[in-house]
Amino acid sequence: FTSTRDLMGASNSNLADLSKNEALNRLVSKEVLSPSDPFWNSLLSYNFKLPVSKTDWKTFEQSIEELQKRFLISNLKTGNFVSLLRVILLRHSELKNSVLTENSLFIWQTYNALFIVRTVLKFMVERIKEEDVVKQFNVILPDEEEETVSMFTSFLSCLVELVVETPTGDHTYALQLEGTRLLLVMLSPVLYSPGKPAHQLTAWREMMTGQASVMVVPLICGLLLRYMEQTQAPPNMMGDEGGSLVLGLASGVWNILTLGYSSVSSTDPGEGEGGSNTPLADISLTLVLLLVNHCTDTSAFTNPYREALFTFSNASDKSDSGMSSLFRLEYPTLYTTLANTLHTDEATLLLYLLLHRNPGFRNFVLAATDVDQLVIPILQTLYRAPECNNHHIYMSLIILLILSEDELFNQTVHGCILRSQQVSWYTERAITELSLGG
Repeated sequence: FTSTRDLMGASNSNLADLSKNEALNRLVSKEVLSPSDPFWNSLLSYNFKLPVSKTDWKTFEQSIEELQKRFLISNLKTGNFVSLLRVILLRHSELKNSVLTENSLFIWQTYNALFIVRTVLKFMVERIKEEDVVKQFNVILPDEEEETVSMFTSFLSCLVELVVETPTGDHTYALQLEGTRLLLVMLSPVLYSPGKPAHQLTAWREMMTGQASVMVVPLICGLLLRYMEQTQAPPNMMGDEGGSLVLGLASGVWNILTLGYSSVSSTDPGEGEGGSNTPLADISLTLVLLLVNHCTDTSAFTNPYREALFTFSNASDKSDSGMSSLFRLEYPTLYTTLANTLHTDEATLLLYLLLHRNPGFRNFVLAATDVDQLVIPILQTLYRAPECNNHHIYMSLIILLILSEDELFNQTVHGCILRSQQVSWYTERAITELSLGG
C-alpha cells in the first residue's frame, strides 16, 4: 500500500525506534481520542512486518515497554484502549462485506487493530491481576453512560464471531490468525492466576456460560475444520510469522493441560517460531485443546466445548442421522490429518481425547482397514522417545492401550504386513515379512 507509513519495520533499528513514534505516544498520552477521531485511521494504516526471531520479539517488547506502562495508567482516565476496541466493533459490522469484496485495505487495517490489542493485552495479562485487566476494558468516561453490556463481554463475543465467520483465504489468512491469537491471549490469564480455577476468571465464564457461549458449536466445528484443512500460510507471510504461537502464551499447552495452573509455561516461547507453514491450523487445534481441557472440575456448569467435541458424528456416514451430535465432520479427513500430524503433542492429545470420549470416532478408527497410517507414527514417537517429551510418550502409550483392548483392532494389526519403506526410520535391522502387530 503506497499511502501507508512504515511504523513497524522488521529490522532491530526500526523496532528500537518505536518508543519515539508520534502516533504511539499520542495513543498513550492524556489526550482523549474518541472512536470517531481520524487518528485511528492513521494509526491503523501502518505497514509492518512482525518480528521474526526471539531477538526481534525481545527488542520489540523492550522498545514499547515504557509506552505500555504509561498506557496502563492513562487508559483508566482517557479510555483510549476502549476507543480502539470500539473502532474494532464498528469495523466488525462492515467486515463481512469487505471480505466478500476482497477490500484488502479494510481487512489489513482491522488486522493491525487486532495486533495492537493483542500486544497491549499480553502486557496487561503478564503484569496485573485478571480483574484489573477487565477494568481496563470497561473504563467509563465522565460524559458517558454505563453500557448495559460490558465492553469486555461485547468485545469477546465480537472476536469469537470474527474467528468463526471469517472464511479462510489468502486475503484473510493473517486476519484469521491474528483473531485466533488474540482470543487465546484473552483466555491466557489462567496461566497467571495460580490457585484460581479457570471458571472463576471472567473470559472463561463468558466463553462457557455468557454471551460468547452461543457460538460454542460453530467455534469448535470451525477450529477443527481449520485443523483438518492444514491450509498453508500465503507466501508473503511465511518469512514474517512462521509458526509463532501467540508470543509463547500457547506454546506450553502440555504444561497448561497436565500440570494445572501453578506456573507459567516453561517452554521457551521462541522455540516454535518459524517452524510451521500451517500456523492457522496449529493455533486452531491449540485453542480447541485449551477450551476442552479447562473448566472440567466445576459443578457450577458443564463445559459445552467438551460436549461438542465428544459427540460430533461422521458426515460421511449416510446411515447416521446425527441426532445426538451437535455437528458433523468428515471422519476420514480428520483421520488422515491426525495420521499426518501425530509427530506433534497437540495432535496426539486430540486423538487421545477422541478415542477416549467420542464413541463414533473411536468405532471409526477401530474399524479402519488402514490403521497402520495411525499406528506407525505413534511407534515412531516411541522409537524416538529420548527426543520427545514425557507427555507425548505417555499419551502415545495410552492410545495404543485403548486401541489394543479391541479384538478387531488386534486382528487388523496382525494381518497388516509392513513394507520396509513404511518404517525407514527403524535402522536396527531390515524389516521383512513382519506384521504391524509384531
